[in-house]
Amino acid sequence: MAKKGRAKSEKPEALISALQAANEELRSKLTDIQIELHQEKCKVTTS
Repeated sequence: MAKKGRAKSEKPEALISALQAANEELRSKLTDIQIELHQEKCKVTTS
């Protein structure tokens, strides 16, 4: 039970902020990959 108590003592705002930052970073990486994939598809169809 001590572990549960410590987990609850973390500030939810800090956790939410960290998750939002990680989410934004993943979205950015995904967008970059999608752009790269689109460019590669265009190269294949034009050659």
